[in-house]
Amino acid sequence: MFSQFFADTALHPKQMGVFMSAEGNIVVNWLDQGGQLVELEFDPKGINYFIEDGGKEDTVFAGDLGFSGVSHFFKSHMVV
Repeated sequence: MFSQFFADTALHPKQMGVFMSAEGNIVVNWLDQGGQLVELEFDPKGINYFIEDGGKEDTVFAGDLGFSGVSHFFKSHMVV
């Protein structure tokens, strides 16, 4: 799911941290253009995300919208 997400959304943060959560899920994070944290956690059901700017936290379930359908949530939080 991790690789497919980045292929489908064409999101390419300049610098991205990649680590494993206590539950064994892949977690990626980066700082947006305002220096605020953007974090995605890939679990078997979908992607849990947190966007510090505005405090947005939610889950996108695999198959709900398709990854390209949710990429707009994250594209505005990329460093250009």
